[in-house]
Amino acid sequence: MSKFVKSMIFASAAAFLLTAGYSAPVVAQDAMQTKRLALMKDNGKSLRAAMGGDKAAAATIAANAKMLSDASFWAKGSGPGTRAKAEVFSDFADFKAKMVAMQTAAEAAAAGTGEPAAVRATCGGCHKLYRGPELK
Repeated sequence: MSKFVKSMIFASAAAFLLTAGYSAPVVAQDAMQTKRLALMKDNGKSLRAAMGGDKAAAATIAANAKMLSDASFWAKGSGPGTRAKAEVFSDFADFKAKMVAMQTAAEAAAAGTGEPAAVRATCGGCHKLYRGPELK
């Protein structure tokens, strides 16, 4: 094998390894954003049902809120291209507290000891601070 062919193989392998190293976080970030969006959309659909008295829908919101309060869903830099405002990342403790409040309200509604309107209020409180405008 000529020296030129060996150097081309080495250069190609190096480029591949460098690219793979940088694309993995992007793929993970996209997967994280996709999962967050699915959970949020599920919450919206479930909230409409919970407002009608559907306790299973309230339980779904509680489970989703628990997942969304996990910092691993909100890695720094995973906001661009989404409606998540920068404040989610800069004040995650407050964001998490709001997710936990939504989880608690939804658990109470699912158990029949709380009002679905309290769940709606926790959703709205979070949206006002942490959700940006519609993406175009």
